[in-house]
Amino acid sequence: MTLFREDIWKHTLVLFTVGDWLGGKTVEERIESEEGLQWIMNSCGNRYHVLNNMDESNRIQVKELIEKIEEMWAGNEDPCYEVDLNRAEQIEAKKEAGDNMAIGLKKINERKSRVLKELIGGQPQPLSGIRIVLLGQKCSGKGMAGDMILFKRLFGTAFNTAQSKRNLPHATCMKHEGDFNGVKVLVVETPGWFSDSSPPDWIKEEVLQGVSMCSPGPHVFLLVVPIFRSFTEKDLKAMVEVLKPLSERVWRHCMVLFTWGDWLSDFPVENYIVREGKVLQELLEKCGNRYHVRNPNRSDNAAQVTELFQKIIDLVKQNKGFFTTKLKQNRKRPWTYKQQQFIEEEWNKREEELIGKVMKALSNEPEKSTVSSAAHSMDEFLIPYCKFDMIRN
Repeated sequence: MTLFREDIWKHTLVLFTVGDWLGGKTVEERIESEEGLQWIMNSCGNRYHVLNNMDESNRIQVKELIEKIEEMWAGNEDPCYEVDLNRAEQIEAKKEAGDNMAIGLKKINERKSRVLKELIGGQPQPLSGIRIVLLGQKCSGKGMAGDMILFKRLFGTAFNTAQSKRNLPHATCMKHEGDFNGVKVLVVETPGWFSDSSPPDWIKEEVLQGVSMCSPGPHVFLLVVPIFRSFTEKDLKAMVEVLKPLSERVWRHCMVLFTWGDWLSDFPVENYIVREGKVLQELLEKCGNRYHVRNPNRSDNAAQVTELFQKIIDLVKQNKGFFTTKLKQNRKRPWTYKQQQFIEEEWNKREEELIGKVMKALSNEPEKSTVSSAAHSMDEFLIPYCKFDMIRN
């Protein structure tokens, strides 16, 4: 609503749909139960109407809606809201700046890919198998993503109705295997959590169980994010909380998998990332800006999977292996403090060498000024550009 002038609220009425879901509760009780609804009601002068979707033949509820709209018209000095042309121009300029930032983001990611190839391209890439762990909320599309990767319908439907929420028993990890061009593929789908609540402790335990099912360790954690709805601060906190027991090192092995890519149509995913805002960009930054889009409407499923596997292979080469937990390492070999210190110093040495290589690669291909100017044109957007510590992590 901030896209419009303040007087937009004088022309606004809240329309509640699926009124049959209220059951024995009144709409007034529903409004009082949520602070956000109360704020909206106060903003638009407590104008609202309820439609019962199960009673489509009821013309009275439509007649009452029209009467309320006419009453709103009569109470306003101007019968309709007039568009502010200056504001429309500002919005168009903002959109253009966002498009430029998206182009810059795509170029930066392509450049990062070229840099990584220079850093790790000389290493051999024989992978006899790929082990994948899928994480995400309920209805995020984890199951369908697993089916796409294995070219079989194994994980079942991704949707659960809200009515069955309280009747569902604790779900467990599901594990299936397949083969793609001679490479053994293992996929583990972890249980999802509801977006309106924090992930329970048993979810975290199941994620740990899912990691153990990928012995000796998963190559990648695919963090499943559906494109059809906004990714919120609460969603980010939940994802971080679920991965917390695996330590910060797990983020080196994470990649965002966008599902329902058909919602983008011909819209570039980079435009979606820029317009979605800082929260999604923060998740991508934690994952080193690694992402892939799954489009169920594309006929080239094999090409999509091949592209995903290549990204996973590059990730494995970058990490020099798969993910393992410290606990599993300690069981095999009780490290002393000096040994741990030596390992930490060795990691720091490798990171310094890697930074040197990155600096050399970037100096051979300097940043274009057009990307920088676009980044400064919209302060509210955060472009997750290719930082050196992202490559290290």
